[in-house]
Amino acid sequence: MNLTSGSSRSLSSLGRFALRTYCVCLRHCCAAGAPRKAPLNLALAVKGILISKQAIALSLFMLALLVAAVQMILGAQGEGSSAATFRLWGFAFVVLTIMWASSDARERQYHKPFEFGFIAYILWPIVFPWYLVSTRGIRGLWVFLWFVLLWLVPSLIGFMPFGSSN
Repeated sequence: MNLTSGSSRSLSSLGRFALRTYCVCLRHCCAAGAPRKAPLNLALAVKGILISKQAIALSLFMLALLVAAVQMILGAQGEGSSAATFRLWGFAFVVLTIMWASSDARERQYHKPFEFGFIAYILWPIVFPWYLVSTRGIRGLWVFLWFVLLWLVPSLIGFMPFGSSN
């Protein structure tokens, strides 16, 4: 696809189509899961589209599985992932956990500062566990450990030997 200024309109419409399709899938997924206590809670507002914390958690889990599968495939071929892959995974993980925390705070009607998303992005190792402990008590540390484990799984799979040794 040529990314000149003339094709920006078609690229934009393609992006809107992909976003609508993704949101329809998320709504269907959330409707099939546990009953909602409230309408879809907002964590991400892109042109008025809101995503629940369950959908964000599912997206995070599926992304972790995808990165782990890529690690296994590359390991079976005797290759390794680039550092950029792990940086992208880390960035996506932090952004999705912040979105999850924002949606969770809205669902729990927990008052958070206006700059919560920015502060959480900059100081994620401090702010995210603090949020979890302040909303869940000591149980929040277990939730944080599960998130950290989810973050580590693709990296740990990258260290496992796959394939046959000749």
